[in-house]
Amino acid sequence: MCFKEADILLPEEYANPDFMQKRAVIACDQYTSDINYWEQVKNFRGNNMSALDLIFPEIYLERESEAEQGERIKNIAANMKKYSDGLACFENAMFLIERTVKNGAKRFGILGAVDLEHYNYGKNSRAKIRSTEETVISRIPPRVRIRENADLEMPHVMILYDDAQDIIMRGLRNQELKKIYDFELMQNSGRIKAYLLDGKNIDFVKNTLAGFANDDFLFAVGDGNHSLATAKECYENIKKSEPDYLNHPARHALAEIVNIYDKSLEFEPIHRIMFGVDPEHLKDKMREYNAGGLKYDLQVKNLQIFLDGYLEKYGGRIDYIHGEREVLELAERERAVAFICETVRKSGFFEAVAKGGALPRKTFSMGEADDKRFYVECRRIK
Repeated sequence: MCFKEADILLPEEYANPDFMQKRAVIACDQYTSDINYWEQVKNFRGNNMSALDLIFPEIYLERESEAEQGERIKNIAANMKKYSDGLACFENAMFLIERTVKNGAKRFGILGAVDLEHYNYGKNSRAKIRSTEETVISRIPPRVRIRENADLEMPHVMILYDDAQDIIMRGLRNQELKKIYDFELMQNSGRIKAYLLDGKNIDFVKNTLAGFANDDFLFAVGDGNHSLATAKECYENIKKSEPDYLNHPARHALAEIVNIYDKSLEFEPIHRIMFGVDPEHLKDKMREYNAGGLKYDLQVKNLQIFLDGYLEKYGGRIDYIHGEREVLELAERERAVAFICETVRKSGFFEAVAKGGALPRKTFSMGEADDKRFYVECRRIK
């Protein structure tokens, strides 16, 4: 089975909602053009132990020199060692996660470990665990530099499974489960609760999942694709030097699996914004590109190919923004142009990935930026 229980770690103060609210931080690939958000996170956490000390927010990739980035990565490794002393371990566990998102809807997922032996992020992968979007190879090395020296991993990875009848969650909601934590998330991002699954319910989850595989395709990576790809690369490096690599803790990666038909799970478009460009020149070149006829049925694929070509020839910078309001605000800056994109549909999603391979990068997002997974739990990978 490519999804199993894990030794899940939480701060010893996991039952303290005030402590946990200051500790949990949103995924590192959010608010990549909004330094104010991350400054507010710093101010809110104060002197509290925080996941902010254990991650590399991607906004700093553009703002820091190579030397500064190296120092940040060094500090992350040191902080992991320092934080390791204050962790409680739930052995061989799975958590049921109940996330109340910003609009009040509830999203349910299961936290466990995915087997990287069954994951491949290649565009035409036939693995049990596949990427839904093209992987940008250049984004992996900086993440590898962090993970290869890390004692711990913290997941913001969310993986989709196809359960149209909601068999798993209907079964778990009928059980009396032990609550582990319950707290409000910072920056008005909703609330999160976790419940511990016992052995009987873990077996129920694994056995039910085993029946969902379609042509040996079980899981589609929704959020955190590059983080999971980084875990895969690090594991492949370990295999070169560790004879007993199949029993190495880095063979697995902590992730939350979510039913694609979860009622709260909205597929949101990811919009594009170009910085440092002449808007009129860009529009003229886009008209020329479109005059030749669209090459693909998917709107966002045509757009991405055009923008990649424009960047290579004329320069500029591209960013990917989850909220329409946010991208329009950024477009008010000088020499900036925003592109509002359509979203994809849930129905036929797995079939589309199975037949056509990974979609263009940043095709869709599962919810708005504030609805992304926060760093709460962790796991040892050494």
